[in-house]
Amino acid sequence: AGEKSGNLEENLTNLAEQLEKERELRSKVKGAMLYPTVVLVAALGLGLAMAFLVLPKITPLFEGLKMELPFTTRWLISFSHIIRENTWELFGGITGVIVFILWLIKRKFSQPVTHWLLLKLPLVGKIVYQTNLARFCRSLGTLLKSGLNIDEAIEITSKTVTNYHYKKALTQVSSTVRKGTRLSSKLEQYPKLFPKLTTRMIRVGEKSGKLEESLLFLAHFYEVEGGNTTKSLSTAIEPILLIVIGLVVAFLALSIITPIYKITGNVRR
Repeated sequence: AGEKSGNLEENLTNLAEQLEKERELRSKVKGAMLYPTVVLVAALGLGLAMAFLVLPKITPLFEGLKMELPFTTRWLISFSHIIRENTWELFGGITGVIVFILWLIKRKFSQPVTHWLLLKLPLVGKIVYQTNLARFCRSLGTLLKSGLNIDEAIEITSKTVTNYHYKKALTQVSSTVRKGTRLSSKLEQYPKLFPKLTTRMIRVGEKSGKLEESLLFLAHFYEVEGGNTTKSLSTAIEPILLIVIGLVVAFLALSIITPIYKITGNVRR
């Protein structure tokens, strides 16, 4: 487009800005999810260590006691037996399920369902919306600013968004805009993907002849909103993880310490 219009230098600058904005957005999402990921991995590691190293050594002691054990301790002993007797089967089964889910998510035929589920998840869905809207607005605004026709720009933009439903909607929009339909009018037919703020701002840009400026303004708005929502998600996950880990630790402590207190009480008597 830059070579055709004679604005190659300006277009390369626009492209550099576009790539930098996308890198910043990805970095914000990854950075916000780093702490919850580390906590989950650490909790999983501690759980596996308890299941394979600690419990097999403690359960024989409890099984040899001639006393009524608490429900939590009996459940812990049963769990230890299952882990000990089916170690490789459980490991293989869990690994197989994880690998299958990851494989399924990456397949194109599953995207209509998996991408729809992502849009419906609390908080996560909001981030997916804002990320795709930011990418749509910035890509389309940059391409229009570079001198591309609007139908060509929309067609290219449909390949830059990551969600299947946004790709499908923009592909359909591109074919109708080519026939003379206004972009804002067509986007209004997808209210679940393009909110009123987006369509109204685009309509204002179309009427004023400054569509690319409106799109770049929307892109900045959704990038900021996406960053804030990502931080909120991270902030919400942290206390939930701490509560879950605390409950697990409390359960293990009660299961192990309660029988020990009973043993020491019997010895004193």
